[in-house]
Amino acid sequence: MKAVAGMPAGSRRAVSWNSSIMSAVSLSRAIDRLFIVDPGLHRLLGGARAALASVLAGALGIASALHLGFAITTGAVGILFSMIAPLFLRDALRLDWYESLAWQYGIACASFAAAACVSAWPAVGKAGFVIVLFCSMLCQTRGPRTIGCAFLAIAMYYLGLYLHPAALQAGHMLAMSIAGPASVVLVCRVLLPVHAAPTPRLIARSVSLHAACIARSDVSDAGALDAMAHLLALNEAAIALEHHASTRDEGGAHALHTALVALEIASARRVLNRDRTDAAVAGLRAAIARFESVADGLAARITAAPPPALPRPARAVPWTAGWRTLAWLPAIRAAAAACAAMLIGETLSSERWMWAVLSTFVVFFGTYSCADTIYRGAQRVAGTLAGALASVLVVGAAHHANALVVIVMGVCVFGWAYHILHAYGRGVFFLTVLIGLVYAQLGFEIGALAELRIGEVLIGCAVSLAAALLVMPLAASRHIATRSHGLLAALRELVHDRDDGIRPGAAQMRAADRRFHDVRMAIRPLAAWRMLRASGDARRLSDTLLSCWLYGRIVATRLPVEAGGPDVAFERPARAAVVTRIDALISDLDHGRSMRLDAAASVGHGTLAVAGDPSLPAHRELARLDAKLTELNRAFEDALFGKNTGEERSHRADGSALAPDVREAIRCSGI
Repeated sequence: MKAVAGMPAGSRRAVSWNSSIMSAVSLSRAIDRLFIVDPGLHRLLGGARAALASVLAGALGIASALHLGFAITTGAVGILFSMIAPLFLRDALRLDWYESLAWQYGIACASFAAAACVSAWPAVGKAGFVIVLFCSMLCQTRGPRTIGCAFLAIAMYYLGLYLHPAALQAGHMLAMSIAGPASVVLVCRVLLPVHAAPTPRLIARSVSLHAACIARSDVSDAGALDAMAHLLALNEAAIALEHHASTRDEGGAHALHTALVALEIASARRVLNRDRTDAAVAGLRAAIARFESVADGLAARITAAPPPALPRPARAVPWTAGWRTLAWLPAIRAAAAACAAMLIGETLSSERWMWAVLSTFVVFFGTYSCADTIYRGAQRVAGTLAGALASVLVVGAAHHANALVVIVMGVCVFGWAYHILHAYGRGVFFLTVLIGLVYAQLGFEIGALAELRIGEVLIGCAVSLAAALLVMPLAASRHIATRSHGLLAALRELVHDRDDGIRPGAAQMRAADRRFHDVRMAIRPLAAWRMLRASGDARRLSDTLLSCWLYGRIVATRLPVEAGGPDVAFERPARAAVVTRIDALISDLDHGRSMRLDAAASVGHGTLAVAGDPSLPAHRELARLDAKLTELNRAFEDALFGKNTGEERSHRADGSALAPDVREAIRCSGI
């Protein structure tokens, strides 16, 4: 400071100017980082809305309760509603948004009132808890509105059963619960408005930043994983961008899709080919510039155009069709686990057994296989253990500072809302800290409470694991095979020969993208268990499916009718060979087995071997797609069917195991 003070005035101004520039650059980089990890800032804004709405509802509800001489828990219904509802209010149109709010608030009040009524009869209350849990589990295949109703129903029933208020007190709580939807409307429509117009612009920035990271990254062995992660995130952001754009400007959606596909293909070629040439970087940057131009024009039109006055009419769905698509099997498993958790948890605590039942609900919700359930249960246990320890420390440090406690509660609500839908373990951590703070403020001893919560959560997760293994279990391999079947069917539609000269539409392309991400989610639990033999096999399967998906998207952008005779003479038989191999893989997945290696080598034999002309570089994608499909058959054997020993895998690791037609195609293509 003394050195700066001794400088001339001009030098001091220069130093101050440089510091301001550095601060602005650091802030800009931090904002760009937020857009990279959170496309469109969806999670950030959702967490901020939930935290702000909860604080407002808490201030209004608690102040009103104290003013009227009621218990401090009288505002609990409104606070809990304002914490959960903002996560599931995603309708783009105003009327749809208010309709979702009304449905969720009505379900929440009805569930709380039902729990308050039956709480005087413990057996009836427990049976009702299982029924509400079963019905909530059935709805997990529906949209955000229904899922929000399910979460609010189970949370409000737990609240009513735990507080077991008298009829008059329940009436007061329901009357004061209006603070919840009022706070949600104030936050989501005024303070942090949910407008559809700015959303595409925010997501487009995330897409551009991911593509720019790929352009700057080193795509050699050291940087290939980072570039691939950006490529996957770019595709997820592109799916979200097209979805938002199609709801507001169908005319511009086609141009946006064309620009997005060109950008994704340029990025994929740079990553897959590990192309570090200046030409590849220049082509990718040109694709970024074209995309930004199209996205800016689309965002300007959406901003200038008035929103539709009325929501689009919903397509009528037969009742029987909707009834069949409900999640019956997960609901049955969860109900069985809830009954067992209720019996075991009540031996530990007659007042906190609901925590064990809630653990069964959240462990089964959104999971489809035994591996999914184990993975979710492990995340919940880890988050609960860390959160219980943190809650003891936080309560000990800030128990008597009410203002600090309120701030920490708001931070916990934000952290829970930010993480719960994509990083479940972190969300559970923040929720456990929040629960500890709330109970400490109500006068409970935090150490004993933390031990009790850990015990109930362990009971719920253990019972859920047993139910997943015993009650009509679905093996992870079967679940992955089903998801892979859908991806291969979508790839077949993308790469098969098209005489009409029409490229696959946006719906077909994005259907394949979504199915690939479904496969990723199905494989993730297996890849997480590094102590299991299946871990390396699952990782290999994921990488091979990723390559097949990317090469399939590249091949889909080229059509034989666009080229001359030699190209058509090669591409049509080559596409037929690829489709034949995909059909064989689909057939074998249907029968729960994989192709024998000699059969895999003979599928389509001789078709790619006529490639013949090394001057046609576009053939590389076809040859590589065919080679990756052969590798995919081996990955299915290793990860799903368990037919290969370690010796066989090492024997096949060299290039001699490639199918003859693939080897010839790669040689002729100059790869």
